[in-house]
Amino acid sequence: MQKSTTFLDTCLPKEFPSLLVHTSESEVFQGIISVFEIDYFVRVEVARTSHRKLKLFVDNQLRQVLEPFSSILDRLSETCESAYEYLLNLRLLISRATAVSSVNDTWRKLRGSDLYRRLFDELCQVGWDCVFSIGEDLNEITFELVDAKERKHFLRCVLTDDYPSQAPLCYIEAPISFSFPWLKGSQPENDNLANIYRQCLQFIHEQQELFDVMDDWDNNTWILEPMESLRKHLYRRIALDSRCSLWIEISPRCPRGIPNLRFLGPEKNTAILRTRLGENLEKWNSQFYPRQNFEKLMNITFPSKPKTKEEKENGQLECGICYSGWLSGIGAPDIPCEMESCGKYYHTMCLYEWLRSLPDAHQSFDVYFGECPYCMHPIRVRKPEM
Repeated sequence: MQKSTTFLDTCLPKEFPSLLVHTSESEVFQGIISVFEIDYFVRVEVARTSHRKLKLFVDNQLRQVLEPFSSILDRLSETCESAYEYLLNLRLLISRATAVSSVNDTWRKLRGSDLYRRLFDELCQVGWDCVFSIGEDLNEITFELVDAKERKHFLRCVLTDDYPSQAPLCYIEAPISFSFPWLKGSQPENDNLANIYRQCLQFIHEQQELFDVMDDWDNNTWILEPMESLRKHLYRRIALDSRCSLWIEISPRCPRGIPNLRFLGPEKNTAILRTRLGENLEKWNSQFYPRQNFEKLMNITFPSKPKTKEEKENGQLECGICYSGWLSGIGAPDIPCEMESCGKYYHTMCLYEWLRSLPDAHQSFDVYFGECPYCMHPIRVRKPEM
């Protein structure tokens, strides 16, 4: 296997300098083959099966040139032992076919051949070990970045139709937007994917403290929301016990400072927590993680994430109306009944729709008042934002 990789690395770029190699469900060779100074776009796929089947996709011009030689192409796809051998034979066939075929001079250069070669050079500057995936039409490239804590990040670059006159659209999972200068492609030394990659590495480096803080929450507490703690999310809803939770939003500019927060749960329980935190908030020490400050100032230990499905089901809050826990677009149940013997939780939307359906419920501005569906204790809910 190592011999094959070395052979490919050394011979293929020399013979076909404008071909890109990438893998998905199959091994793919895609790019430009030049014959008699005419550029043709080709794509060769090698299926990962015991019988290595090669498939050829070409542009319209080359399709016309090769049409009389379809039987030879079929034979090559069956008999060639490698994609490299197939490409050599394909180039030879093209040269013989063009010698007997009329080729339109207006198609002497593919419209995108220069762009293709430019992109190939830019990817070489980044390094192929940093390229995570390449779209089939080379319109989307994803790079893998690794930060100082060995965390992996992925930068997705979508090329516009008029690249490099227009900057690519770049996406990376982060709490703030990644931006970079682009002078309409007029400065190739700066306006290229390699420079974007370097700037994104710097951008990730600047977010290290924020990532550390969020990882500390995720690794040492039970996160109720969001269900999937993506790096773009600055908020967390954290379990305190079976009745209360803590909602926080971390500042990206001061990750270790006091976050925006509120306690969720029955007033009787949350009032104690608010009082305890307020009395000790002046002792907040930004040298520690926010989680550590909360535990010290409130004299608590956050419960850890359940390790088994049974533990999770036993501790998960369930809506007393829809009988579900976390719902996409809605979240976890967050409105509790204040009656201590009841303590049922409800999704805001579920409780709002329930109270709206009751003839004896009443409304004051955007707040609905009614009774708990279980114990008839007074309960209220603010109209959710639609």
